[in-house]
Amino acid sequence: EGLINQFVKCSNAFDDIVNLSREILSFRPSKESWSIVEIIMHCADVDTANYHRYRWGIAKPGTVVPSIDGSWVMKLNYQESEISAAIEMIKAIRRFMANHLQQIINDDWIKYIYTFPNGKILNLEEALQLYVNHTIEHRESIDRNIRLFREMEYQE
Repeated sequence: EGLINQFVKCSNAFDDIVNLSREILSFRPSKESWSIVEIIMHCADVDTANYHRYRWGIAKPGTVVPSIDGSWVMKLNYQESEISAAIEMIKAIRRFMANHLQQIINDDWIKYIYTFPNGKILNLEEALQLYVNHTIEHRESIDRNIRLFREMEYQE
């Protein structure tokens, strides 16, 4: 239950982002780095994919599920996306998932598995922890971008 609560709580990790200027949101610390907009859109796509993945793992354990790679950032033009809608989508997906996870909390989550194309297998409990960690890691990247933008601005 604590993991489910943590999963839902992570959906609030991006609430303050909507108040940032477009300049900060679009800032890339380096050519290889993602902007805050790109990070948020990536998280929205991953949460949408995770919603389908976990349901496949329950309905048809062992199913091979698609993965998301860095090509999505450029090909889907994340940089021009509307992040407030993406943040709301993340919250809605996580609330919906949490409601369902509460219904099956007493099941053996180890039997609910899915497989990535590279052969990596996750059970539901491992997957949920991965979803939490994914959000935390990307929030840290966002905070780094904000700090670097402000340092750059201060030097000018």
